[in-house]
Amino acid sequence: MIHTLRALGYRDYRIFLAGQGAALIGIWCQRIALVWLVYNTTGSPLLLGFVAFAGEIPFLVISPMGGVIADRLDQRKALIVVETVAAIQAFILASLVWTGTATIPLILLITTILGTCQALDMPLRHTMFPKMISDPQDMPNAVALMAFMNNAGRLIGPIIAGFLISAFGEQLCFVLSGIGYLLVIAALYKISIPSSKVVEIDSTIAQQLRSGAAYAWSHLPIRATLGLLAMIGFCYLPYLILAPVFVRDVLLEDARILGYLLSSAGIGALLGLAWIARQTEIKTFPRAICFSSAAGAIGMLMFAQSGSLLPASIAITMVGIGIVVSATAINIYLQIIVHPEKRGRVLGLYTTAFFGIAPLGNFFAGAIMESIGVTATMLILGLAGLLCTTAFGVTYNRINKATALLAAQPDAGQIN
Repeated sequence: MIHTLRALGYRDYRIFLAGQGAALIGIWCQRIALVWLVYNTTGSPLLLGFVAFAGEIPFLVISPMGGVIADRLDQRKALIVVETVAAIQAFILASLVWTGTATIPLILLITTILGTCQALDMPLRHTMFPKMISDPQDMPNAVALMAFMNNAGRLIGPIIAGFLISAFGEQLCFVLSGIGYLLVIAALYKISIPSSKVVEIDSTIAQQLRSGAAYAWSHLPIRATLGLLAMIGFCYLPYLILAPVFVRDVLLEDARILGYLLSSAGIGALLGLAWIARQTEIKTFPRAICFSSAAGAIGMLMFAQSGSLLPASIAITMVGIGIVVSATAINIYLQIIVHPEKRGRVLGLYTTAFFGIAPLGNFFAGAIMESIGVTATMLILGLAGLLCTTAFGVTYNRINKATALLAAQPDAGQIN
């Protein structure tokens, strides 16, 4: 157990993790409240997919810029600004719902603002880890514990959201989200990490973007894992907009059941992350990526065939494993093998591949769900995920060999 929690020995990391943990519950409350508000108000899967698209499309456009910012500016100060804007949007959304003035165009605008904040947040947040963790051997544990906290929020947040929506309405979920962002800001003011070193100051932003993309493309391990991550974002993350339709139209249940069902996605992920948090060998991560992605594909296929709450919960637990364990293992893997001066830009591409591709998957799922139904949509996404995971597995040995060469380069690897 001590080995699993070893990153908590660092003061700044403990404070940062506590702030993020409080915020993540509110973030998940906001996500569930938003999808329920839109679908319950409009009854349109297409609009549900479009709202999800608006919230996540900034990841496709903004995240690479966030990676450049993380490599050039002071990450803590930049993150305070981002979290402040995120808190403001949550309180505005709460007031709009409270007063009955939350129209779809306003929801789209506010959701796009939040998506922009989150697209900048992720590269900034993850590039702060090496400043809080002095021993490189503890880096995988730090990333895994953060993902573990995220999934604790995924487990608790939907249950709280379901209760609040049923008892009081969606607005309290948005208030809780805003308070969570304020707690993150308080944590950022308490940590004392060194200011960021600005790199490649003579190059333009466009040049840095190109050099980061060229670096990622030129190395098979980075290219292959980012490609698989993009598939996960396209095929698995749409379960968040498929689930409300499934609960209302197949299970014939309400928001509380939606909360319980979505919480199931965090259960298996938490178990998988507890295992990942103990790993220190680089060769572990490609194998974990492959197996967890396969679990996600099988989960989507099982979800499509579920006719009651219990099998649906088991299936969505496997989807949670596929999403969270794969994404966390890829994050750790990239942090280990990339050169420190390219870390921000590669993590910006990581965010783009995962969350930036997700809106395309949401839009696709919402569009075809209108004509072929939720069950057939899940089957298509599950089969596509299984095919891409198989392709990754075929190149597994080549990826391992290339990983050893990349990690052996000076300053490129963090652990053996």
